[in-house]
Amino acid sequence: MRIGSSLEFDFLNEKLNGKVRTTTIYVESLNGGIKKEAICYFNKSGDITEINYCNWGEDSYRRIFLYSRNNRRNRIFDIMYNDEGAFFGGCISIFNSKGQIIEEKLLEEEGDVDSTYTYEYKYDETGRLIELSRYSGLSKNIILQTFVYDEKGNQFIKFNNGYITNNPLKIYDCNGNLIEEFLHDIYGDNFMHIKIKYDALNRPVEIFRNNNRGHKEYLKTDYIVLDEMNNWIKIEESVKKTIHDLKEGGQKIHDETKTKIFYREIEYYE
Repeated sequence: MRIGSSLEFDFLNEKLNGKVRTTTIYVESLNGGIKKEAICYFNKSGDITEINYCNWGEDSYRRIFLYSRNNRRNRIFDIMYNDEGAFFGGCISIFNSKGQIIEEKLLEEEGDVDSTYTYEYKYDETGRLIELSRYSGLSKNIILQTFVYDEKGNQFIKFNNGYITNNPLKIYDCNGNLIEEFLHDIYGDNFMHIKIKYDALNRPVEIFRNNNRGHKEYLKTDYIVLDEMNNWIKIEESVKKTIHDLKEGGQKIHDETKTKIFYREIEYYE
């Protein structure tokens, strides 16, 4: 499980402990029912090979991953099916040796390529990435991300009208555990604050995030239950959202709290 600015359900990057064969994720709905969210499959090297997203119905949306000989992910196939189980369309994503996406092919129901998007990465004279853009033969070039650097070489990503750091300040305890992380903008003002609590075995059991977005504030807390392999099997997620009216001097106009509970069943290789 990755700790820090990423989500716990970042299937593509999460590194599980032990020889995991499959994981099945469920979410508890507001009426108390349990709904299957996704099934993930892994090879014996620990690489994810397939995700079956169940929120559209079983086997309605699958994502398949292909790897090169050095275990580098170089292809992703997104496949959609209709109610009768027939192919309904999809997408092929192609990556370069750096793991960057360079091409997407959108597929029609018949399997033909409907459109192709190409991704380009622009670098400055020192080799630093400064722009990611996407284009196709049918549309103008679209700039997806812009990057700038401070005098120390720290990278910042453009977010709305400002820039957010890609190099957060991290604080560790005496056991080497990450206990706090600060994401800040290019002026040094905090954008997100993350705090992590551990149990007596140095396992993360609670993650708190304070995310400020101008007049919106999100307070998110995850309470985590782990199995004997230290992989999470239950997360209770509590999110409090507060919105302020900037015209009224920051007066609070909306406040709500929502809770979700996620469960995960894990099957290990023998």
